[in-house]
Amino acid sequence: MKKLIIGIIISAGFIYLSFRNVDISEVAARLSNIDYKYIFFSGMLTLWLLYLRSIRWAIILSPIRKIPQKELFPISCVGLMASILFPMRIGEIIRPYLLSLNGKVSLSPALATIFIERTIDLVNISIVAIMVFMFTDLPPNVMVGAWAFIAVTLILISFIIFYCFKADTFLRLINPILRKLSSKYAKRINSILITFKEGFSFIKSPSHFIITVLLSFVIWAGSMVSIYCMLLSVHIKTHFIAALVVYVITSIGISLPTAPGFLGNLQYSSILALSIYHISKEDAIAFSFIYQTVGVGLVIAVGFIFLPTVHISFKKLKDKLFGSSSITNQD
Repeated sequence: MKKLIIGIIISAGFIYLSFRNVDISEVAARLSNIDYKYIFFSGMLTLWLLYLRSIRWAIILSPIRKIPQKELFPISCVGLMASILFPMRIGEIIRPYLLSLNGKVSLSPALATIFIERTIDLVNISIVAIMVFMFTDLPPNVMVGAWAFIAVTLILISFIIFYCFKADTFLRLINPILRKLSSKYAKRINSILITFKEGFSFIKSPSHFIITVLLSFVIWAGSMVSIYCMLLSVHIKTHFIAALVVYVITSIGISLPTAPGFLGNLQYSSILALSIYHISKEDAIAFSFIYQTVGVGLVIAVGFIFLPTVHISFKKLKDKLFGSSSITNQD
């Protein structure tokens, strides 16, 4: 609950900054004049990208266990919905939890695959950020955030590579730290780290690694095209590099604590990104609502559609994340 309150407070601040000195009637006018063919194309791309993400996850999981898409895609959609709706991205652990319920993959290796997947996403953002640096002068605060993303990405990549090939050395190095914790937590963390290695095993397969990188590139390119279509839908006609800038800055914005659905964070980061191209706040807010509906709302809707197929209710999801029967207490 504390995490949710923090996210709501931060989002409220961003909402205030976003709508300060904004003519709401102008925003409404822009939303009443949207070009639906771009909305349709962006929506189809969003659905296709959901499927590609599930295929990528299957490849990362494949050295542990091959899972057909008819089982994995619903789990992937429900997990992505949860990561949007629950604060601090805590919903990310829903996917490995649902996967572990059928006993095919234990929780810790499944968590490791999510860790890898999100690191790959950070690599995508970092690469795009570097490309943006080459073509656009970004505000200093955005530059700081982008370089922080890049630094975190490099640290995570180093950890994955080191742990994948030198797990025993890593465990020896952190033993002095674990000994300072209570016996219960030390054993728990040690157990998770040992089984994490299984989730990293796809890195040792050149074919799996190359396919995952190529698929990530396709997902990244599709995301850029989808954002560009959303810009065109509200008649923001600018060059394609603007979609890259929006991608980088909104990714940084929604990585901060936020209310469910990224409300506020998405509006402010869209304004910040598009202000670089002297696009008005009214246009930027109109775009952000399209982004919220197509890029975020559609993912939430698909997740809710698949909830019954994974045999879990939304209430049970919430209870598992915030109740006494915590997901991380099982494996």
